[in-house]
Amino acid sequence: MRPITIKEVEYLAFELVKRHMEWSEPIPDFSTRYPGILESCVANAFQTYGRKELYPTLLDKAAMIFYQMIKDHPFINLPAPQQGNYYVYALKCADNSIYIGYTNNLTRRIKEHKNRLNSWTKSRLPIVLIHVEAYKSKEDAVSREKKLKTGFGRKWLKKKASRQAGGNKRIAVTTLLIFLALNDKWIEFSNEQLYNLAFFVAENQPKLKKSVVLFIKDSIRYNLVPFKD
Repeated sequence: MRPITIKEVEYLAFELVKRHMEWSEPIPDFSTRYPGILESCVANAFQTYGRKELYPTLLDKAAMIFYQMIKDHPFINLPAPQQGNYYVYALKCADNSIYIGYTNNLTRRIKEHKNRLNSWTKSRLPIVLIHVEAYKSKEDAVSREKKLKTGFGRKWLKKKASRQAGGNKRIAVTTLLIFLALNDKWIEFSNEQLYNLAFFVAENQPKLKKSVVLFIKDSIRYNLVPFKD
C-alpha cells in the first residue's frame, strides 16, 4: 500500500484545494502548519502494535487520516516566537468551550494545558489552539485578554475558529483524495458532499471517535471506484 508523504500533502493536496475548493474561507499557507501535527496525522494511520498494523486496510487508513486531519487542526496561523513578547491565546476544548489566557511562553503554556496542569482545561482535553496574538507589553496582553473574554470577544473567536477550521477541513478532503489516488482509487462524492462529511466529523465529540471513524470508512467504501487517470 502506498502511503502519502508530507511533500505530497504540500504540493498535491494544497494545489488541489486552491484550484477547486477555495471558497469564502481562507486556505492557510503550508508554512503555518503546527509543528509535528501533520506528520502525526499521516503516520498514525500506519501504526503497528506487536508487528500488526492497527489500521490494516486502505479504508482503515483513509478514514483515520481524514479524521485526524480534521480533529487535530494541523494548520494555524501562528506568530513567530520572539523573546520578550506576551501572547494572548485561545483554546477550543473537547466540550466546545473556549479557554482564553495570556503567557510570555506559548510553547510551555500549551504543554502545561496538555499535561493537565490547568484546572479549567484538564477535564476538557483534548484542546486545539485556535487563536494567538503577540504583544510587546504585559499590560496590552492583559487588556486584550479581557476584551476577548467578553460576549462579543467570544463570539468573534468562534467565528474566526470556524473559518480557520474550514481551511483545515478542505485540506483534509484533498489529502484523502490524493491518498486514494496514489492507491488507484477514487471516491464518487462531489466537493460539497466531501466537505459536508468533514463538517460532520468536526462537529462530533472526541468520545465518539470509534463510531465516527466507522462512519467515514463506510462512506468511503460505498462510494469507492477505480481511479481513472
